[in-house]
Amino acid sequence: MSRGKAAFSLMTQQLFLLALLAVGVSFLNYHNDALLSSVIGSTTSRWWIASVGTAVHESSHALVALLFGYNIVEFRPFIFNPASPVLGYVHYSYNTNNIVHKIGHFFVGIAPVVLPLLLLFLLYRYLLPSGLTRRPIRWRSILHWRTLLFVLLALQICLHMRCSPADMQNMLLGVPWLILLLLILGLVLPQGQNFLLQTTLRMTTLSLSLAGISYLLLRLITWIW
Repeated sequence: MSRGKAAFSLMTQQLFLLALLAVGVSFLNYHNDALLSSVIGSTTSRWWIASVGTAVHESSHALVALLFGYNIVEFRPFIFNPASPVLGYVHYSYNTNNIVHKIGHFFVGIAPVVLPLLLLFLLYRYLLPSGLTRRPIRWRSILHWRTLLFVLLALQICLHMRCSPADMQNMLLGVPWLILLLLILGLVLPQGQNFLLQTTLRMTTLSLSLAGISYLLLRLITWIW
């Protein structure tokens, strides 16, 4: 296979995985959030439960926007008002003629599905009792308060690992530039493109697994409830 065909093939696979990561995971987590809301019922309770996940979601947008040189105009990671129709937001400005800013549209949009994985890893590494992170597993650690806190935080974060319709529109603005970037990477450094593809595959698999686990946990809660 020629280098051009190989680069195009890798680019196509990369775009498919990114679409699955953004759309598939978002669809599952929106469904999970609706399922949780049906269990809780109370608007105030749903507001409290959404606090951590919303803050992580909006902070992911803000951090990636800063990395791409955007100007943060206003940042509200979480609005402390149960009556507010919006839980949080980040407003930013950018240079429409800046190619880095154009590419950044995609990454800013998909950030809430990607960056929370790092936070979940840190919680797993430093919050869970050592009895659950080492072999052999000490099953008594399941009832430890740190385990329960980890489950609560992880569930909140996972439920908000999703892209809103506005995020999807923002991502689409950056797709043409992303395609160009991936093709150039595949032509100049195919090993790098292959590494990126494998990394995206792992992220997509992990995110879909977390969304599936969240669904099973919520189904169990609804059954017990």
